[in-house]
Amino acid sequence: MANGQTSTYEAYEAAKIAKEANDHANESIYHLRIPDELPDTIKTQLQKSVSDISTAYYMRMKAYEAAMEFLDNNKPSYLDNFNENWQGADIFIKSGVMHYMAVKVSLGILNQKKKKQR
Repeated sequence: MANGQTSTYEAYEAAKIAKEANDHANESIYHLRIPDELPDTIKTQLQKSVSDISTAYYMRMKAYEAAMEFLDNNKPSYLDNFNENWQGADIFIKSGVMHYMAVKVSLGILNQKKKKQR
C-alpha cells in the first residue's frame, strides 16, 4: 500500500486470510495432547510451551483484527493495538520456544544432535 501498488481491499483480504490462519493454528496447538506417561517436569514444560505458542497465535490473530479495523476506520489507535499485539506475540513465541528447548535439553536431544554433526 505504501508504494501504491496494493489496494486497501487487497490488504484487508490478506489480513483476513492471515487472521483465519492464525486462528486455525491457535486451535490446533491448543488441542495438542501431551502424553500422561511423560515425567511431570517434561509435561509441565511442554504445557507451558503449548500455552505460550497458542497465546502467541491468538495475539497475532488480534493484531490482524486491529489491522483490518485500521483499514476500515483509519484510526491510529488501531495501529497501536496492532503493534502491541504483535510485540506481545513475539514475547510469547520466544517463551514457548524456550520451554520447548528446555525439554530437548532435559531429554538430551540437543546434545545428541551436536555430537552427530561433529
